[in-house]
Amino acid sequence: MGIMKWFYNSVARASSYGEVIGREAVKNGLVLGRALYLGHGTRPPKIKDQAKENVIQHEQGWVVQCHGNVQVGPFETKEEANRWLSDARCTPVVITDISKTLVYEDSDHMVANGFELYTVDPTDHPPTEDASELSGLTRAAGVVFAASCATTAASNFMKMENAESFNRSVAIIVRSEMCRLDLGIPFGKLDMCVGMSKGVAKITKVLDRNTPGANDLMAVCLTAINIFSSHTEVGFQRRGVLGFHVVAVPLAEETALAIANASHNYRW
Repeated sequence: MGIMKWFYNSVARASSYGEVIGREAVKNGLVLGRALYLGHGTRPPKIKDQAKENVIQHEQGWVVQCHGNVQVGPFETKEEANRWLSDARCTPVVITDISKTLVYEDSDHMVANGFELYTVDPTDHPPTEDASELSGLTRAAGVVFAASCATTAASNFMKMENAESFNRSVAIIVRSEMCRLDLGIPFGKLDMCVGMSKGVAKITKVLDRNTPGANDLMAVCLTAINIFSSHTEVGFQRRGVLGFHVVAVPLAEETALAIANASHNYRW
């Protein structure tokens, strides 16, 4: 009986800790999202926004070729792919390829690739957030990334039962907080997109510290922003004054360290 009581108390503590970390993930994710927004640039898409030219056949089914040569799908039929385009992205989205995520080393590289910078002068920058769709998407993507850092760390450092309890709490708190904030974007669909795409795109790292935003979860989040943005390609700066690495790298490292320490100290 004593062992069972300890077990349930341990899971309960992990669940409560997940609530705390969930709130921190929202707060830190919003900070990351604002950094992404300040450092972004836009350019017209290189492909025409016509369904018949964007739907192509893939070895696993039909896929939609989106901004930046990003592929979404696969869909079982061409009609389903076309419906996804015409129905305002009403179906779950799976990113099959992130090899061409629009991430550049700095602002000079972005300009050289045809992007118009949102922040031209970092010493006199525009608002870090506003009511635009893109501002909402970058903040939502930041929160998805921060929450994923937490749940991945829990899965790596906690016993399975405790990790499941922790991760459920994180998910509940994050969804609740994002509903309360009401950013005006489909957070649930973006979150589902990132979650479903990790396996399909064969992502094994939350963040590549040497090359953030390349073949890691951050790349999936940034690709998702392009998937859900309207009629424009969105690029991001990896380094420099407005590079997202300034926020993303310490966020990932500190989250993993905090959860690893808690798991060790409380034997989760």
